[in-house]
Amino acid sequence: MSVSRREHVISLREAGLTCAQIGLVCGIGKPRVRQILKSKSRRDEAVRLREAGLTYAEIGRRLGITKERARQIIKGDPQRSVPDRAKVMLRISDVARLLGMHPNTVRRWSDRGILKQYRLGSRGDRRFKREDVDAFLRERSGTG
Repeated sequence: MSVSRREHVISLREAGLTCAQIGLVCGIGKPRVRQILKSKSRRDEAVRLREAGLTYAEIGRRLGITKERARQIIKGDPQRSVPDRAKVMLRISDVARLLGMHPNTVRRWSDRGILKQYRLGSRGDRRFKREDVDAFLRERSGTG
């Protein structure tokens, strides 16, 4: 079982190592070690305050953060739900990021029929199915 870097840093600190020593062991700088240790203590403090019945706004004021950030620290950052891959309609920027190219190249290729596009709405916004982009990638890589 693998131990996360955060857990490793915390365990080394509990063992009595300094931030500089932890940085050398983990291969990170002292500022990053301090940041990891501070985030642990901030979360512990926020959880303790929430268990004491304080609101997120009150916790935020005490810790010098927004109430939304206090909620995220306590509950964990929300995970974005990932819709079914076959139903996903991607924007030009999403496709460009997946293909590692400029959005104008995606526009040009979709105009030429190299990438299959779908036009939506009265403005005719371009959308691409994830499965079409995956098929394009397989075809280009020669594994399709």
